[in-house]
Amino acid sequence: MDNKQIVKDFYISRERRKGVTPNSNDENLRVIDCCAIWNLAQELSENDFTNLVTVDCNESKALIKQGRLLKNIADAANQQLLGQWESGRNKNYIEKLLNQLEEDISSMEQGTIILREKVNGEPDAGSYYVQDGNHRIIAAGIYWLRNGTMPKLTFHVGRSVDQKLFFEKSQ
Repeated sequence: MDNKQIVKDFYISRERRKGVTPNSNDENLRVIDCCAIWNLAQELSENDFTNLVTVDCNESKALIKQGRLLKNIADAANQQLLGQWESGRNKNYIEKLLNQLEEDISSMEQGTIILREKVNGEPDAGSYYVQDGNHRIIAAGIYWLRNGTMPKLTFHVGRSVDQKLFFEKSQ
């Protein structure tokens, strides 16, 4: 089995555990197909970790005032966890993930994060873009801010993104 199929299978099984069955129109599956090379279980340097570009979605709009780099998002989320932030569901889920990390640095549920290289024309230059795992990476970023150490996460990293295919599929 090739690495692309391994990443697809990982993503599908994680979604199914959440009660979701991805179909051929699923954005994450389409982007996985756009990457020619997949590096599995890769670790990141602290610089690459703090410069991850988080997902631009409605759920995190309140956090991206200083940009989508993880170090900025984690700082905003950490400050807002004490107050009202987004919907209760997102706040509660990130707090749950953060509590798991505080109890055992390697225990965050479904810890592997799917990343990809930047595609030409995308804003927010950073190390990699988070494709799947936004809440988990925000919790990991808050943990890093509070404790000064990176959680033990692994990353599946997509490289050599087919630019034409990526933009055709995202239309």
